[in-house]
Amino acid sequence: MQVNSISEGFARAFTVKLATTQAEKEIVYGIRHQVYCAELNWEPESPLKQESDKHDERALHLLLKHNERDQYIGCNRLITSPIGNVSSLPCAHYLTDPQSEQHRQLFSQACLGEASRFAILPQVRKKGCETFKIEEHIRPLMSAGMYFSNLALAKALGLAGVLILVSPKLARRVSMLGLELVKISPDIDHKGNRAVYFLPVEQSPFLHKSNPKMLELYNTIHTFIQPQVDGFLALNQAK
Repeated sequence: MQVNSISEGFARAFTVKLATTQAEKEIVYGIRHQVYCAELNWEPESPLKQESDKHDERALHLLLKHNERDQYIGCNRLITSPIGNVSSLPCAHYLTDPQSEQHRQLFSQACLGEASRFAILPQVRKKGCETFKIEEHIRPLMSAGMYFSNLALAKALGLAGVLILVSPKLARRVSMLGLELVKISPDIDHKGNRAVYFLPVEQSPFLHKSNPKMLELYNTIHTFIQPQVDGFLALNQAK
């Protein structure tokens, strides 16, 4: 089968799923345990092989599925804040007035989110993995899809932007996707050198200017997520 675009290649290889059931959330926590506990040793290992924290209760979680194997291989989460209450987000205590001055008005009037716990199974990230066969030109789209899915989720929820705590190296990688990433905190020592960055939800102009193919991929992922979010919100309103 010929693939005519990277978005078609992504859709053929992967599916993005909003984790709404307890079973799906346990898959999320299991992937995170393999990466954050067993691989990176950033969090203590758990006998249950699950990595979770207090912020998961008010977060929405996304899963990335490898279609050929019908198995989930990656995840991320989006923690939301009430209007004008950015201080409720975990990374907010790293912000200081001088760095966040340009965003003060937005932060006081809008709903924001914090993107975190990005994880892809280590065995999947290895080239030549026999269990999860991924075409080499599609492989980089795993990470791109994870970041785009979180941003698309924020857009589907009506958020104005997303905060993310990452290293300078990872921030450069995210920027190379064509995303506008603005540093709004001083450097901090947190599992290495990191800083808080701000991503406006409306990214289409930046993506189109830098890489129209990435805009196409982002739009494709958004079409995956929007109906899932609509259904989730409708179900919760009915309860």
